[in-house]
Amino acid sequence: MPKGHPLDLVGQHIGSFVVLEKVSRGRGKNVLWKVRCKCSNEKYLEYGHIKSGSTKSCGCQQRTLQSLAKVKHGKTFSREYRVWLGMKNRCKDHDNPDFGRYGARGIRVCERWMDFRNFYEDMGDCPPEMTLDRKDNNLGYSKENCRWATGSEQSRNRRSNRILTFRRESLPMIAWSERYRLPRYLLGARLKRGWSLEEALLTPVGGQAPRQCQLSFFDHDDLGRD
Repeated sequence: MPKGHPLDLVGQHIGSFVVLEKVSRGRGKNVLWKVRCKCSNEKYLEYGHIKSGSTKSCGCQQRTLQSLAKVKHGKTFSREYRVWLGMKNRCKDHDNPDFGRYGARGIRVCERWMDFRNFYEDMGDCPPEMTLDRKDNNLGYSKENCRWATGSEQSRNRRSNRILTFRRESLPMIAWSERYRLPRYLLGARLKRGWSLEEALLTPVGGQAPRQCQLSFFDHDDLGRD
């Protein structure tokens, strides 16, 4: 036996094993030790393999990890899974058409959500007529910054959406058009023609244009579109 080799390992707990007995392999050969794994399987190991930790178990740990890796979440063909894939692709795939507005702009998916099971645990089922929306468009995808939202809610949250202030209240253009029951394109067109916001909002559909239109300080090229 090597110098310093203990004479008896029987009964010792080493890693996942308990040593049961020493087994001689004949003259000139290394001694083997019969061990029992915590899963109850038994095998024979050389002393060096036991003490070095190179053999951590009888193989049960690896089989468990492989089994876990094969667990199906059952959502591969679901809407939630497609949303998750789209989210990752926009942020990580340079060939994705939307990468320029997401990944290239620094929008990232949090580490936890790189696993679909965590994403689904945090967000749950996607309600009908809703999609994934970031509350703050300058931040990435995470539980704290995401919600399921309707198309109307998302349109209000777009970076390109203009915020208009009327009577000390600031709202996206679409919100004003909904409140005053004006088509959004009409509100945008009125502002482009130089109507004041008050005139644009309070003049009924089909109403006469004001005689003197104040020039709008808004970017005319952006009004009326997302």
